[in-house]
Parts: sequence; structure tokens; C-alpha cells
Amino acid sequence: MRMVVRLSTLVTVLFLAACGGGGGGGGGAAATASPAPSAPANASELVVASLPANTKCPSADNIILVYAGNECLVVRTFGASTAGVNPKLVVFVHGDVSAGGPADYMDNYAPAYATPGVVTVRLLRPGYPDSLGAISTGDAGNRLDTYTANNIQAVAHAIAVLRVHYKASRVVAVGHSGGAAILASVLGKHPGIIDRAALLACPCDLRPWRPTWVNSQTAMDWASFVPAGTVVRALTGTADTQVASTFVTPYINVLAARSINATYADIVGATHSSSTIFTTTTVQDAISGLIN
Repeated sequence: MRMVVRLSTLVTVLFLAACGGGGGGGGGAAATASPAPSAPANASELVVASLPANTKCPSADNIILVYAGNECLVVRTFGASTAGVNPKLVVFVHGDVSAGGPADYMDNYAPAYATPGVVTVRLLRPGYPDSLGAISTGDAGNRLDTYTANNIQAVAHAIAVLRVHYKASRVVAVGHSGGAAILASVLGKHPGIIDRAALLACPCDLRPWRPTWVNSQTAMDWASFVPAGTVVRALTGTADTQVASTFVTPYINVLAARSINATYADIVGATHSSSTIFTTTTVQDAISGLIN
């Protein structure tokens, strides 16, 4: 059975891990597709191993490395020196970068939102490198079919650690393509970690988009568990030939039917490329609106 973890549960788990306690190891293997549960369980998929956090991620400082349960994820932080008390935290998560190479293109966009009282973080998904050679632990496989339970868990765990570290008053997550799909799953599978999300070119309805991906989980399975009060903005380019809007609107419709503040908008003229998405006023206004 799949299980849903709330933020209070996760904070307790993180505290136990830091003290060297904690429960048995969580499931690190990729899960095959299966139906979503009919109701959330009162147990955690983010239960970490009994070793202290610094054993799993000994150099974690929440500035360039973040402890992420089964993984140790590379991040780059902007605006920490002007964050102040209880800042807003904005986490940027990249797409699949299926052509290969570094996955740190969010460095081109995250700094613009790091104003006083706002700290922004670029996070590398499991197994992905940056341009300087740093690499998150974990399995990116061949950069296909990697929206696995372990990888969703790692991203959720890292964001939760950052939320606690900064004592953030609000957590906004910005995802592009596969990163958006993972964040959409986090919203429902691990509720309470992310407050607001911008899902850009999101293949949130995964099954019709990639019917042969049996290891990945679809955000549609978790849409019914997204908490009330969550705000979601989904945007896709009208010239996107890789992920059409039809792969995100069913997800948004499920949320909206539950009175979640979730909307979809076209990015006129944008393709799937981040350079045509993040430079538009449509997306910039959407992200700024989620932060403010």
C-alpha cells in the first residue's frame, strides 16, 4: 500500500534521525505502477534508516548539500544572507535533461527571485550532475522512467529539511517538465511540505504521456490527497511539442473539483525549452504571485 506522510510526522522523523534514532529503512527501490490508496495512511514513506543523518550525507550543510533520506542532493542557494527570520523558501526543480549533460539550468532563473525575505534554492534530482561536477546521489538511470517512489521521496525529504532549516513561512516549489511531475506527486503523496507550486510543462497525467513507464508514479494517483489551502499554477507553452497541455489539465481539473486553488494558463509562443518559458512575463508573474 502507498502511504502519505504529513509534515509533522516528517519533522519528528528528522529529529530522531539527527539523534541517531528512527525506525526501519524506507523503501528505496523503484515501485511499479499501482492504484492509489482509497485514503491516506497514518504512516510514513519517509522513515529513514537508523543511522544519523550525517552518516548518510556527512557534508550536508543545507547550502550546497541537503540530506534527503536515502539520498544526498546537491543544491545551490541564493539569498540566504538576506533571508531574515522565517523567510519564504522557493525551490526550483529541473526537468529530465534527456539529451544528457548538466542539469543546473535553473541557475539561470532562481537568483531573480532571491529578494530580501526570500531564499531560493536550485535542487538537483537524484543522480543528476551540475556544471562543476557535483552530483546528487541516487539513480537517474538513462533519464527515462525515473519518477520513482525513491526519487519522489528524496525530493520531498530535501524540501522538508530545507523548510525546517529556514523555518520558512511559506514554501513555493517551481518545477519544469519532469521536475514538475515529481513536485505534483509530492503535493499529494507528502502533503504539507509544499504550500504553493508552479508546474511548468508538466506531464502530470503520466500514463497517457508515457504508457511504457512502469517504474514511475503519476501525480494523478495523488491528486485527491492535495491539502486544502494549496495553491497550484500550471502553465504550458502553446508551441510545446513534447508535453502538451492535455497532460496537465486533467490533474488541474481534479484539484479544482475539490475546490483547490488550481488554475491552468497557456504560455503563448513558448516551446518546451526553459529559455522560452522562464523569460515570459506570464511565468514570471505566476511565480511572483505564488511567492507574494
